[in-house]
Amino acid sequence: MIVIDGLRPDAIDAADCPNLRGLRARSASTMQARTVMPSITLPCHMSLFHSVPPTRHGITTNTWSPMARPIPGIVDAAHGFGRRSAMFFNWETLRDLARPEKQAFSFFTYHNYDPHSDQAVADAAAVWIPRQDLDFAFVYLGMVDEMGHRHGWMHDGYLRQVELTDMALGDGAGSLAAGWPCAAAVGSRRPRSQSWHRA
Repeated sequence: MIVIDGLRPDAIDAADCPNLRGLRARSASTMQARTVMPSITLPCHMSLFHSVPPTRHGITTNTWSPMARPIPGIVDAAHGFGRRSAMFFNWETLRDLARPEKQAFSFFTYHNYDPHSDQAVADAAAVWIPRQDLDFAFVYLGMVDEMGHRHGWMHDGYLRQVELTDMALGDGAGSLAAGWPCAAAVGSRRPRSQSWHRA
C-alpha cells in the first residue's frame, strides 16, 4: 500500500506527474472516495489500518493513544496468520499503526523538512521489499502534506513537491508497483479524495 499524504486529486493533473497519471491509467480509480472525519493524518491511517472509524479506535488528533478496546490492525492480523509485513515512512507517529514485534521490517527516516525525504523512503522500499519476502508493505510518503501546510495546497511550493514525490514514486516505490499488487491512496485536505487499486 502506497500513501501520499496530503495529495489532492486535482494536483496530479496540475503538476507534472507522469508516474501517478500512469498508475491511474492502469488502475481502477474513483473520484468518490471519502476519508474519515476528522481528515487528519493519524486518525485517517488508524481507520485505514484497522477498518473502523475514529469513533471506534478513539484517535481524533495526531497524537496516538492506546485503544480502550483494542482490535487488530492489518499488520497485526497478517502476523497472526504467519504473514510478513513491513512499513516504510517519514512521519514517526505512524510507528504506532502496528504493535511491537508484529512487523518483519520497518524503515523510518525523519523528513527534517527535506523535499527529497520521500525519495529516501521510496528508495529504501525499492531495496528492502524484494529482500524481505513480504506479504504486505506500507509505503508512506509524507512530504506533499508537509509542503501543503507550509506553502498552501495547490501553490507553487506544494506543486513542486508533488512533482518530486511523483519522481520518487517512479524511481523507487513505483518500480515495485509494476510487479506487485498495489493499492495507492491519495490523501486530500477535503473529505473527498481519490484512490485507485491495481491487482
